Amino acid sequence: ADYRLCGREEQLLGMCANTTEIMTTCFTHNPAFDNMVDLFDTLGRDVRCTAGGTLARAAVGGAARKAKRGAAPLSPAPAQGPSPGERVVLPTLAEKFLVQELETSDKEESNATAGEASGLIEVVKAIADNCYTFKVDLGGSAFASVLKVVKFKEYVDLIQCLEAAVDLAADVSGGKLIIDVIGNGGGSVLTGYLMNTYLYSRMPGSTMRHPHQACEWYDLALNDELGWFVELSTQGLPDLAAQNDTRGFISSLANRMDMGVEALGRDPGYFGRSRKASLLNESAACLRVLLSRFEDPEVPRKGTPEWTVFASLYSQCVKLSQPLGGNSGMNIMDYFPGNNYPDDISPPSWQYYMDPVTKIRGGQPRKFSRMSFLGLACPGYMAAYPESYGTTNLTGGNWSHPPQSKLAHVTYLSDGTCGSTCSVSTTSPFLDGMSTVVTYGGVKGEAMDMTSFNGGNVGLYQSSEQNDDDLSKASLDNVVDASVFHPAAEPPNWPFLPVPLNLFMLNFAQRATYPRALGPKALPREWYLIPASYHLDVWVPHTFEVFEALQEPALRALHGLYVETAGKAPKPFAPGEAE
Repeated sequence: ADYRLCGREEQLLGMCANTTEIMTTCFTHNPAFDNMVDLFDTLGRDVRCTAGGTLARAAVGGAARKAKRGAAPLSPAPAQGPSPGERVVLPTLAEKFLVQELETSDKEESNATAGEASGLIEVVKAIADNCYTFKVDLGGSAFASVLKVVKFKEYVDLIQCLEAAVDLAADVSGGKLIIDVIGNGGGSVLTGYLMNTYLYSRMPGSTMRHPHQACEWYDLALNDELGWFVELSTQGLPDLAAQNDTRGFISSLANRMDMGVEALGRDPGYFGRSRKASLLNESAACLRVLLSRFEDPEVPRKGTPEWTVFASLYSQCVKLSQPLGGNSGMNIMDYFPGNNYPDDISPPSWQYYMDPVTKIRGGQPRKFSRMSFLGLACPGYMAAYPESYGTTNLTGGNWSHPPQSKLAHVTYLSDGTCGSTCSVSTTSPFLDGMSTVVTYGGVKGEAMDMTSFNGGNVGLYQSSEQNDDDLSKASLDNVVDASVFHPAAEPPNWPFLPVPLNLFMLNFAQRATYPRALGPKALPREWYLIPASYHLDVWVPHTFEVFEALQEPALRALHGLYVETAGKAPKPFAPGEAE
C-alpha cells in the first residue's frame, strides 16, 4: 500500500482520494507492533495495551495479522500507471512553475565557470564530503588559511585537512586559522574530541592538556526500560553452584536460548537481529556439547577439581551469547557504563545511572542520571580501561596525532546551524577563551547563538529500513536475554522496551551536554544563548554544501564571508556573555 499522506495544497484542491483510509490505517494498524506481539508470545510474556489492560494479542487481529512474516515494513508502492477510474494527482501551477524555474536555472548555470572567484579560493587539500583546506586571497598579497569541516567523519581523514590547514596558516597568515563550520550538522563525537586535542592541547593556558580533558559531561533522563535491564545486568547470571539439578538447569537454559532464537525469527527481515540469534545458537550448542561430554546420571561433584573445570566451561559457553550486552552489561539498548562526575577517570560502571538525581524540567521534578562521559567517544578515557574498551592503537585513528604548536589563534565561522558534535567541538574552546567565533544570518539586530541543537549522541529511535540498527530493534536483544536468563523476573511496568511507533523514521537526542567551562551547576548547553564574538548582519542565499558544485555567485559570497572573518581581531569569550 502507499502510505503517503497528501500535502496541504493537494488537500485544499480536493485532489486527495484516500486520506481518510490512510489515516485510519496509520492509527489502527502498526505492523511493527504486530511483530513485537509475535515475539513476546513466543517468549511467553504478556503484552498489554496498558498496564493491567487488554492483552495486545486480543487487540491485534483480523487482516492485520495475516501479513506474510518476513515481509518488508511500510514502504511506498512501486511506481505504476493509474488504474481505471483512479484520480491522478498532477502538480499544481505553483509546483510546475518551481520545477520550470529550477530547470531553467540549472540550464543557465550548467555551462558557467567559476571564473574570477575560483582564483580567490584555492583548494590545497580536499576529502569529498568531509573536509577542505583553502588558501584564500584577501587582496594586497594577504592570504587566509581556512579549514572547512563539512561533517565530522573519520578522524584519519579529517587530520589530513587539519594538518594541511595548520601548515598553511603558519606559512601565509601568521598562524591564524579560520575553521568554517557552515551547515555542519555534526557526526562523530570522537572525531570532534580528537580535533580539539590536536588544536588546543599545546596552546598557552589550555584546558585540554590531556586527551580526557577534551571530553564533555552528559546526563540522560531515567527510563523504566533501561533501568530494568541495567538492574538485571548488575545481578549477574544465575549461579550454577546454587542449582539443585545442574543438568536440568543447563538443559532448560539451552532450550530457552532456542526459544529466543525462534522469537527473533518471527520476522527476521524487520527485526534484523541475526547476529543475536547466531550468538544464542552458538551458546546453546556449546551447552549441549558440555552436557554430552559428562556421563549421566551426574555432572562432577561440586567442590572437586572436575567441577571447577565444568563450571568454567559452562561460563564460557554462556558468554558466547553476550547476555545483556556482555561483560556486566557493557551495551544495553546502545547505552553503556561510564565514569562518575566529577572524576574524569573513575572506572566505568552503571553507578552514574543507578544513583540518580532529581532535576526540575518543564516545571516538574524528574529523575536524571548523574553526569558521565560518552565513554566510547573519549579516547583519553578508553585508554585507561582496556579490559572494557579494548587495546588503544596509538598508530590508528582513535588517538590524536601529535598536537600542533604552530597556530597563534583559531576563529570559527558559523551560520548558526552548527549542531551536535559541531556544537560540542566549537563551544568548548570558545567558552574556555581559546578561540573566536564569527556568525552571520539570523534576525538583524538580535543576538544569535553560534551553534544549534544539542551537542552529541543523536540516536536513531526507529527506522523502517531493514538494515538500520535502531534503538527499538537493538532493545530486542535485551528483551530476549531477560526471558532467557531471568525468566522469573517481572518488569516494573509496561512497556519495558521502546515501543515501535507508526513512523517511518524517528531520531532524538539521547543526552544533554553540560560544558565544563560553565561549572558544576551548569544547565544543558541548549538552554544558553551564547552569542559569537562577532556577528555579520548579512543574508547569503547559498548553503555551500558541495564546494565543487558552487557557481560564481556562491563562490563570491563564500569568499566575502572569509574576507570579513579574516578581518576580525581575536576576541575570545569573556565570562558573563552567555545568556
